[in-house]
Amino acid sequence: MSDNVGSLERLAQLLERGMITREEFDREKQRLLSAPSQVGEPGRIPMGQGQSVKSEGRPESNMVWAILSTVFCFLPFGIVAIVKASQVDSRWYLGDQEGANEAASAAAMWSWIAAGVGLFLGIVVIALGGLR
Repeated sequence: MSDNVGSLERLAQLLERGMITREEFDREKQRLLSAPSQVGEPGRIPMGQGQSVKSEGRPESNMVWAILSTVFCFLPFGIVAIVKASQVDSRWYLGDQEGANEAASAAAMWSWIAAGVGLFLGIVVIALGGLR
């Protein structure tokens, strides 16, 4: 039961910080209150009704690269990268290791796309400027 109390406290903190929505909070709270307390091996994260997954550690969110690609490269794709990077911690703290990994990968991918598009557009602008 103490695991559920700690999980509820972490959920409340995520809600207060705006990292999860009220609907996500209510859904996870209901799941925690209806599920029996899961005391398992250290390093395991509870994942719903009797499931668990081996914790691999929190993935790198790639937030720095997302911000840099937004500021210096291509704003629209950089914003997508920032949104994806911001989802990593909340998903990881909710016990969704796979979702956290997917969000981290998506943040890295969108950062690279923003950098590539920004580099391409920079080359085009320089090339067109040289034609004058």
